[in-house]
Amino acid sequence: MACFVGAYAALCAVFIAVGELLTHALRHSVVQRTDQRIEQWLADHRVPWMNTATFIGSELADTIVKISVTVLVAATMLAVWRRWLEPLMVSLALVLEASVFITTTWAVVYGAIAVVVCWHTRRTLWRVLAFGIVTLVAASAAFSRMYRGMHHLTDVVAGALLGAAAVVITRWLLVRAARRRDAIPEGLTISEPQPTG
Repeated sequence: MACFVGAYAALCAVFIAVGELLTHALRHSVVQRTDQRIEQWLADHRVPWMNTATFIGSELADTIVKISVTVLVAATMLAVWRRWLEPLMVSLALVLEASVFITTTWAVVYGAIAVVVCWHTRRTLWRVLAFGIVTLVAASAAFSRMYRGMHHLTDVVAGALLGAAAVVITRWLLVRAARRRDAIPEGLTISEPQPTG
């Protein structure tokens, strides 16, 4: 628990610092001008069919959708594998990321799901498919929110970095805790699961 709180504090410090940098030190810089140009270009090129498509895409990053997906996926994992490591991976990654910056959680649930899928298969096809779907969902949500003027490019990049950091840190903390309790045999890594199919 102390490590989790430490990770939370570290991520808060990093992303508060990045936010301060973007809003003060880099104000009127090429970074902000690029954000504004992209936002304006997207606004100038809105069309009805893309308005509908990006509404659906932006909902992929909605808090209720992410929580619902997390509950469903975690419950399914618990029922199928009958252990807590995978459900905790998906749930705690979202809790960590949401605790730091709830508006950018689109990368976390989907990224954590892909990591857990890779724990349970050595088949390249399933791994590529899992990460391909995650990338498509995350990119759709990111583009949709930029298209609709909800986020700048820097928001999307920061959200992606925060989401990836939350997934990696949660994975590391859970594997470390599981090894201490002998839940994962020594020498078995997260990328070398005992496949179920």
